[in-house]
Amino acid sequence: MKTYPNFVQRLYDAAARRRKVFPAYTCRASEIGGDCIRQMAYGILHPELAVLHSVDLQLIFDEGNLHEEDVKIKLAMAGVYIHEQQRALSWKTDTFHITGHVDGVFPLEEGERVVAVPLEIKSMSEHIWNSIFFRGPAVYAWDEVKGGFQTKPWLRKYFGQISCYIKQKDTDRGVFLCKNKTTGAIGQVNVERDEAYLGQLVSVAEELTRYIRREELPPKIAFDPDVCGRCRFADSCVPDQIAEPVAYTAEPVIVGWAEQRWQNADARKLYEEADKKLKAWAKANDWIKFQVPGWFFEKKKHGKGIRVDIKPAAGGMETLEKAEQATRWNDEKNKDDDSAAS
Repeated sequence: MKTYPNFVQRLYDAAARRRKVFPAYTCRASEIGGDCIRQMAYGILHPELAVLHSVDLQLIFDEGNLHEEDVKIKLAMAGVYIHEQQRALSWKTDTFHITGHVDGVFPLEEGERVVAVPLEIKSMSEHIWNSIFFRGPAVYAWDEVKGGFQTKPWLRKYFGQISCYIKQKDTDRGVFLCKNKTTGAIGQVNVERDEAYLGQLVSVAEELTRYIRREELPPKIAFDPDVCGRCRFADSCVPDQIAEPVAYTAEPVIVGWAEQRWQNADARKLYEEADKKLKAWAKANDWIKFQVPGWFFEKKKHGKGIRVDIKPAAGGMETLEKAEQATRWNDEKNKDDDSAAS
């Protein structure tokens, strides 16, 4: 029988190792325009409570980095050179400190003066890109498209981010270049300095800083599935609405079994092998509810035996169809376990 290397597994294993949780020490420009000040405070005061994101999400982050580099390369090929790439920027006063890393700046001549204009490069799914750039690849004013940038939690952060960079570079404008990941189409958004909005960002940064200096978390926002459901600190912040693990492990062998179990939901033999290992491991420890990256475990008494439910944590599933299939197989296995225990 011929053998072949499993490149897919090696690529996914490598992506899993690239996942990191970085503590924050200041207000981040990329976060200051977000919906939840408490989330920002968690990142500074309690970074250890962040749940590691899924491998699938890491792959999306990787794609975003690749698309950003692709746009920079094509700009250079077109004779446009971006300077100060990923340069650290700082906006600091006695009452707050905002930091960030700008994608780059480009020089713009204004009479005898040359100004450095911040440039941010974003990549988007085709659906989101089309919903924002209604005229297709073109140049847009911020007022034309700002409604489209309010539709998703992560999109709402973009204006705050570039506004901080405009302030930090002491200029009056900035530019977004947004790439359609599917077609490669580019939409340009010209952003003008908004002093009223900068004042709002200052208020948020000052409020956040006051809580940080007291080592306190701000009050919770009203529960929003789009915001809270995507938050790395949801298990600690809103345990009444998000399943709360009582223990956590990132043991590579356990994570690997969990990933193998899901990736092979359509290959029953391998699925059952990983499922058996996971459930045997779960039954052998004293935890009742616990989590590995992307997966939530719960043990329940059934008859004379123990039933182990394994469910996806937020962001752990790729499609509803595969989720339903995995659930059916899980239920069948639990029935078999119950019968064997009776």
